[in-house]
Amino acid sequence: MRALVLNLDTAHERLAFQERQLAALGIEWERLAAITPDTLSQPPGDPWWLGWERPLRDTEKAALETHRRAWTRVVAAGMPLLILEDDALLAMAAPDLLRMVEGRSDIDHLSLETRGRKKLLGPALDDLPVRRLWLDRSGAAAYVLWPSGARILLARTARAPALADSAICAAFALRSFQAVPALAIQADMAARHGFTPPFPVQSSIDAEARPDRRAGPGFRSRRIVAQLRMGARQLRFLGQGRRELVMPAPLWAQSGVGGQHDGKAHEQGQSERLFLYCPPQPGVPEALQNAACQALRQELARLRGQRPERHDRAVFLAENGLHIRLHLAIKGRHSVSGRLEWQRVADGKAEDMQRGPELEGATTDRETNETSLIHLGKALARHGGLPR
Repeated sequence: MRALVLNLDTAHERLAFQERQLAALGIEWERLAAITPDTLSQPPGDPWWLGWERPLRDTEKAALETHRRAWTRVVAAGMPLLILEDDALLAMAAPDLLRMVEGRSDIDHLSLETRGRKKLLGPALDDLPVRRLWLDRSGAAAYVLWPSGARILLARTARAPALADSAICAAFALRSFQAVPALAIQADMAARHGFTPPFPVQSSIDAEARPDRRAGPGFRSRRIVAQLRMGARQLRFLGQGRRELVMPAPLWAQSGVGGQHDGKAHEQGQSERLFLYCPPQPGVPEALQNAACQALRQELARLRGQRPERHDRAVFLAENGLHIRLHLAIKGRHSVSGRLEWQRVADGKAEDMQRGPELEGATTDRETNETSLIHLGKALARHGGLPR
């Protein structure tokens, strides 16, 4: 899944950070130039901007138009895209979740973020680490949007303006879900979660004085109506879920970007824990994936003298050691390929992700398929490029 990074022309440090972070995670991306008050399609003084619950700052108007531009790109792409504000920090498990959900047609919007406020959550979706999001109140720094959801948001914000995150949270027609644990935070939340922000966290929006709330007609009545809508939503779905504080995932890409661990245990020859993660692969039957994963685990145990531990798919890179991911792909009727990715983690810091060569195996009937995947799993253990 590709990402769109919303970035002001003047925010060079943030763009450089995103370039490092997304490269470490292996996420393809492109920059989307952020709108400024000077480039608004509707001038800041246009009466249309007075249609929300309070007067909007000019920078808030620009932020909404920037997100609307991203939503338009989602519709044009015809596929889900990850939308990132340039101060979003991503967890190491984010790429796996993106791969799991990109083929889904039953999601409009998936929030990756937590901002320390409780959310009204419903049941999980199948066996994915996501839950139905009935009610949220803030957060537009990191989310996946499907074309169906983009059309809903574009139609809603064509009628009246809003803060970008408020527009998303108030769009109850969206089939919204929440990543659990959260896989994104904004840089201004980094210190709360024990991170050093990778760049200055002053917001261009917060730097602008807030307009007089009493200026213009109808603000108070619209605010009351919005609160009543949220209250009714909470009463409707409280019996199907509960309000919860979504905690962030344990390890984040910015720790790997910010520096490498010293690798002392590895250099001193101590036994290194091995972890193997075999996430579901689009188009690969479960039986074939299990055959390759089991063969890989057994061969690694034979070669290295220890059996790799299994990963919980929702909490990847949570322990010190060598973390290995298996990727499989069916290529036509008679070919399957596999590749390994790995990262070392020590003292809560992850090295940059490494990738091994792609190896291929043949497939024909079901019996040969499974046999071929077993051979492929063993070959990856021996020749997949893992460090010794």
